[in-house]
Amino acid sequence: MSQYGEENFLIMISRLLRNIKFWCLLGVAGAALLWITSGGGPYWLTEPFLYLIFFIGLWLDSHYHFRERITLSRGKAVFLYFVIFLATAMVYETTLSPSLASLESFSGYHMFVSYLAFAIFNLFLIRRYHYTFKELYFAAGAASLLEGVVFNGALIVVLLSPTFFLAPLAFAHYMLVYGVIFCMPFIFIREELLWGPVETTISFWRKMLYAFILTFFGWLIWVGWIQIVDVLSR
Repeated sequence: MSQYGEENFLIMISRLLRNIKFWCLLGVAGAALLWITSGGGPYWLTEPFLYLIFFIGLWLDSHYHFRERITLSRGKAVFLYFVIFLATAMVYETTLSPSLASLESFSGYHMFVSYLAFAIFNLFLIRRYHYTFKELYFAAGAASLLEGVVFNGALIVVLLSPTFFLAPLAFAHYMLVYGVIFCMPFIFIREELLWGPVETTISFWRKMLYAFILTFFGWLIWVGWIQIVDVLSR
């Protein structure tokens, strides 16, 4: 392969890796593989249902400018952001629960605290640094790395297993889950409505780093809340 051909190949790969559609498709493939090989809980269908809403919303926005047709004040946009973010997160949690009763129990509310922290931290980043929809989706990838590598080690397990070649699918699935939770509000509202009056300009990679750091603090809040729940439920 000539140097010119190699450069074109690298450019093509770079564009592919920056394409949300590519990561979404890879994430769906990873989710499908997980459902086929390990099945799921009694409410596993809620996960593809969330994906369906997400993808239909993206399609409506790209073809009919769906978000622009919804006019909201800044205050209503912030309120709707929290409602959709937290609703999406808790609906997703049903896919991981053996029963709805487990979500309704006192200990089941610990995930709500974690997601509330994520929502607040994300709002801070969106307002201060003017994250776009695309940047938020990739910020979700940074958050998923934190969970899969640091907090539960699931991605490390895959990398060290004989099926290490499936690690990109596992990561893309994690990224899709976080991406849907982080970005679902912006299926219905424009992220510009949450931007602050003055943008603090930083690079794309610094935005990813900040998302990683704040997600880390979100997980620390989750761990701390679990400890409080354990003490109060004794």
